[in-house]
Amino acid sequence: MPGKDHPGKDQPERNQEAPSRVPARFGAQIVPPLGEAGVEKVVCGRVDGRPVALTLEDDGGVRVWDMGDHRQVGRRIYPRGHSHHPQWGGLAYAELDERSVVVLVSGGLWVFDLSTRRMVSHAEKLEERSPGRPVLGLCDVACVRLGERLVAVTGGYGQAVWIWDVATGEYVGGPLEGHSGAIRSVVGGVLNGRPIAVTADDDGEVRVWDLARQEQLGGTLTGHTGAVYGLEYGHLDGRPVILTGGRDGTVRLWDLSQRDPVGVVLAEVGDRVDAVALTAMDGRALAVSGGQDVRVWDLRTRRQVAPPLFDGRDLRIHSLACGTLHGRPVVLAVCGYHHKGVRVWDLREHRRLGADACAPHASQLPQQWTDPATGDAYDLTLPLIDRAGDGWEVVDYDGIEPIVCQYPLDPSVTFGIADAHAEYDFGAVVTPEPRRPTPSRETHSTIRQYYEFQILEGESALSAERLSELQGRYPDAKLSPTRMVWDFDPDDDDAEETEDPGPLLDDRERDELLRSSFDAYLEFQACGDRILMFCLPTSKLDKAALQPFLAGRYDGLGAREQGSDLLLSFIHSEADGELAHWREQPNTWLKPLLPLYADLAGGDLSAAYLGWLKAAQEEREEADPDPDAAPDAFDPPPRPDTLHTMSPQLKNLARLLHLDNWAKKHLP
Repeated sequence: MPGKDHPGKDQPERNQEAPSRVPARFGAQIVPPLGEAGVEKVVCGRVDGRPVALTLEDDGGVRVWDMGDHRQVGRRIYPRGHSHHPQWGGLAYAELDERSVVVLVSGGLWVFDLSTRRMVSHAEKLEERSPGRPVLGLCDVACVRLGERLVAVTGGYGQAVWIWDVATGEYVGGPLEGHSGAIRSVVGGVLNGRPIAVTADDDGEVRVWDLARQEQLGGTLTGHTGAVYGLEYGHLDGRPVILTGGRDGTVRLWDLSQRDPVGVVLAEVGDRVDAVALTAMDGRALAVSGGQDVRVWDLRTRRQVAPPLFDGRDLRIHSLACGTLHGRPVVLAVCGYHHKGVRVWDLREHRRLGADACAPHASQLPQQWTDPATGDAYDLTLPLIDRAGDGWEVVDYDGIEPIVCQYPLDPSVTFGIADAHAEYDFGAVVTPEPRRPTPSRETHSTIRQYYEFQILEGESALSAERLSELQGRYPDAKLSPTRMVWDFDPDDDDAEETEDPGPLLDDRERDELLRSSFDAYLEFQACGDRILMFCLPTSKLDKAALQPFLAGRYDGLGAREQGSDLLLSFIHSEADGELAHWREQPNTWLKPLLPLYADLAGGDLSAAYLGWLKAAQEEREEADPDPDAAPDAFDPPPRPDTLHTMSPQLKNLARLLHLDNWAKKHLP
């Protein structure tokens, strides 16, 4: 709080040269967020004449939000008969015969009337509608008027474009072929009076399709060097344009009226871009990009408008939409993983902030705050000191929770107070809500075993034949085209617990599955073992590069070369696993760790350094179990130049490896 001293154990008083307040960077956010955790995508539309936002949840449910009063409208839309397609691809808004509809895709296609909530059409077994070629999972969909028909254009893991009649679910066109990677993004539009679709894939290629002729228009639009997830169609000065955002960290603008469009680099944000959107305000054409934050760009000047939209948390934006709320232009952003719902920012108020965020968002900072998720009460009149004795300060309040910053104050390193407490522990100011004992029926067996395999973005999905073969070998596993989960979890409530069967999957089988079919692997044993593995080609990373970080006989980093593959492992084991297993949820672990694969394949060895820290921690504990003992004089490897900050995936790896306070002091 302003005016308070928060000395740390090595800081007797505050540095008088430091500013008394450093506000977090975010514009005028409208709270609360729309929805809860688990939102995958957001689009805008109109229902019964009212502007709405549609949110797709990770279980396939869709909620409708009235943008006039920021509230949910009616019951949730939930497609039935989708149990074999757990990974949802996308949704699109459209108008069909004067009805507002939403189109959902995954392993199937569903169309619902937004006014009545009734299903209009459905095509689940898509392979039967496209004989001779499997469709596999669909990643995205867009709706386009094709003659008298409204059609849905889809793309996905099958690397081809398909066309479906929205009214009937009938397969009417495709496959339009040419992509070599999974198609991640699809948009529709019009070019020279003809309906088109634009698609983008994992290889960074963007293609334009004439839907009436069912052929590609012109050459492939190249320029991105990474997968393209962000794609939007619009107009600039009356000319059709598309906006693309890539995992190479660039935002590009393409003028489709040109014979051979060239993607002009609108921005280089230095971090991957997973979502883009186009809008206009006061006659000004604007582009919006989403990655670690949300940025707004003037399309004509190609300059950023005001500071990034950011609310003090480690966010990963993976879907954007532009709409209106109470008639004001807003940006809606889906924040990844455990963060709640869809953030909504007021674009008009954001512009008034100017080039620098020189004032806090909140007019008054709270003195008390209760975490609605846990019931924990925070007394913010007390000094905010973490477990290491370092001081923090509440620098802002975004209407959701207080935003805190550690000394020395740095506006680029700010957290929501709940996240900071979970990571650094502000026990002196927090009164925890009494926790009820966990009923035994909610615990897991002490012999639980959990195995999860994942194919990563850019790789081929499992063929129907391979899926059938794996299901035959592992009948108790749950399979999809990109994932296999085997969870052996006997119930502790049984009078006589199931006899321990021993490891269900041996190392040889695991390695064979990784090398032949998957890229990432996670194992959890209730007896105390946690293992994360990646299979990378040695052309991208070899064992020699990892040699300084290898753990030897200790937990931490391990690496083995087998042919042209490198099997990389991160290991943590603990003797009290039988006591700790009940509070762990291994089914939530792997997804937040998957970005480490791309980091390592790109030469970023920050994760390897964390693996070495784990081994060094084990070595210290073996030599002297006193956690406050001075570290032994071992020879550490150089810290990678890429390890400037702790990305979300590195923070999750540190949690998986149970790095202690001593190890964390070696991290940024």
